Amino acid sequence: DNVGVGRLALASQTIGSQNTAVGFTSGTNLTTGASNAFLGTNAGSGVSTGSNNVAVGVSALATSGGGVLHTGGSNVAVGNSAMFSGQIITGNHNVSIGSDTLRTLTSGSDNVAIGQNAINSSGATSGSDNVGIGRNTFRNLTSGKNNVGIGLNANNLLTSAEGTVSIGFGAGEKNLVGNYTVAIGQSALNLNISADNVAVGALALGSNTSGGNNTAVGRSALSSLVGNSNCTALGYFAARTTTAQDITAIGSNALALATSGTGNTALGAYAMGSGVTTGDFNTSIGVASGQFLSSGSHNTLIGTSAGNILDSGSSNICIGREATLPASTTSNTLSIGSATYFVATNGAATTFRRGKVYDLLI
Repeated sequence: DNVGVGRLALASQTIGSQNTAVGFTSGTNLTTGASNAFLGTNAGSGVSTGSNNVAVGVSALATSGGGVLHTGGSNVAVGNSAMFSGQIITGNHNVSIGSDTLRTLTSGSDNVAIGQNAINSSGATSGSDNVGIGRNTFRNLTSGKNNVGIGLNANNLLTSAEGTVSIGFGAGEKNLVGNYTVAIGQSALNLNISADNVAVGALALGSNTSGGNNTAVGRSALSSLVGNSNCTALGYFAARTTTAQDITAIGSNALALATSGTGNTALGAYAMGSGVTTGDFNTSIGVASGQFLSSGSHNTLIGTSAGNILDSGSSNICIGREATLPASTTSNTLSIGSATYFVATNGAATTFRRGKVYDLLI
């Protein structure tokens, strides 16, 4: 029940059945394997006892020789040199479509590689349950598992990782290590070498290296963060220039120009978004609240445009829409609404404009 067409096709067949080989030396080393289909010069020539394999293309599922033969079964290799290996392939249920895909696979199983050089490492590939779709996706992966990469050059340099997801042109392209990372969008998480980061949007977390536990959603969100951790940015350009840690920015352009300020929280479009914020531990809630804050620290600003006059002032509380202050450098001040100020110095209060005088210490 075997069919061999071409010189030396199925030349070593002994008791195997229902095999089909078309092409010079196709299936030439198959002995006891069954239900294999090989099409192309040297296709399937590396298979010895494996069954249910499909190889289409020159040297697909082939071997470099030297007595190295493959025993894995239920593999599909389509493309020149797809699943070509110089080592014994014992892995099963792999799908390799495209030239040089899964080229150095050994013991890995249940991998899917589609696109030239997808999951094609220069070393032995023992990883399993990986999906690489796109040219050069996971090109250097060796022992990783449960990874998904879709897009040209996605996770191109990753060698060993678990549970990563990269979708988009160059997503995680220069990512070297890092388990359980998610990169979706062009060049998202591009330089990462740490774990537990999530980047969704073009260039999101694009400069991050060693920082971990960061989440960036939106174009260029946290795109300048390098080695700091525990940052969350949600929105277009959110915390785009920050290099600090422990910050939260939610809203378009929230904390957009912040640099070294640590522990800041901005919620709302343009909240703390137009000042080069270097101050620490500020909280700004509301559209354009604290919009121009720069070196001030320990401010709490709640309401649309609350405290948006502030620049270098510190330890202020502004509550209410357009709650403002006497000057950009004002400190230790409570403002409720748009016309009341209470300034406290050593417990002695002073009033500006209308309002009652309170003993207040900030």
